[in-house]
Amino acid sequence: MGGQLLLASLAPRRRDLRGIIDWRTDELARLGVPISLNTYVTGPMLLELPWDVVIVATGGTPAAPRIPGAGLVDDTWDVLAGTRRLRGHVLVHDDHGGNQALDAVEALARGGATVEIATAERTLSPDVGSLTASGYFNALAENGVAVTVLRRLHGVARTGEGLEVELGVDGSGSVSAAPSMPSWPRRVPIRSRSSMTSCWTPRPTSAPSM
Repeated sequence: MGGQLLLASLAPRRRDLRGIIDWRTDELARLGVPISLNTYVTGPMLLELPWDVVIVATGGTPAAPRIPGAGLVDDTWDVLAGTRRLRGHVLVHDDHGGNQALDAVEALARGGATVEIATAERTLSPDVGSLTASGYFNALAENGVAVTVLRRLHGVARTGEGLEVELGVDGSGSVSAAPSMPSWPRRVPIRSRSSMTSCWTPRPTSAPSM
């Protein structure tokens, strides 16, 4: 139970979100609402019982970036869930502006990765309030996380040395490129054990974000 709220609550700074899940679960029990977990619902199954109304609330799934090489990119949902444990140099591109990328950066840094966060915005995570953001930013500084603003992810390609990321500037038509971080202009090599892995903060395809 909990969906994206449960995933978000795995981040240490957002553990309090678990209280929402617990309260809602308690309310369902109080109201006598039966819950069936690990159950795949099919059309014939729905027709077997005399429902008056059927509501489809399946939640969201990560939306892959619409860029060349999207299949080479990991998403932050897997990072937060612990199903992807990335090592080496990791570039996190934030296309959301909320807590998600910052939570992923902290998780990666705690796991021993060398992390950089990039965003197309002119400031980092503009949707995060100043009081909450200060804790994140202190953690970024303590872990030596590099911050790059005004750069959007344009593509990912595999090279002989690993993967390479193209970062561009909105409205300019230019793409930055270089062999290593953090100097500019740049094209960032990623996902070889000695270089970088790309990590994407996705927008959900069909449900509100965490």
